[in-house]
Amino acid sequence: MSRHAVGKYHLGFYKWEATPTFRGYESFRGFYGGGEDYYTHIHSGYYDMRDDQGERCGPNCSRVAWDWDGKYSTTMFTGAAVDVIEKHDPLEKPLFLYLAYQAVHVSAPAEFD
Repeated sequence: MSRHAVGKYHLGFYKWEATPTFRGYESFRGFYGGGEDYYTHIHSGYYDMRDDQGERCGPNCSRVAWDWDGKYSTTMFTGAAVDVIEKHDPLEKPLFLYLAYQAVHVSAPAEFD
């Protein structure tokens, strides 16, 4: 089974073993913490948006996803999920995609009204 996670993780990141690719996911694109700004992706003064490609993606693999800076998280999470789906071959193996939006907590910006 192909296993990928996109969006809000909020299940631990105090050590690499607590991050998504150490807990069964092959890739993760999103933020480790529990909340952040929808555009700047900053929480408590720190930018929290990651791109982890590969199982057990730790200090020499995990990268900060600066390309999402200033972009609305729901749009970025949707695009990342679509990318995972489009790259997946359903004839090869099943797909499990965990997609967790943060936008359920507040109303969408005007561009989505």
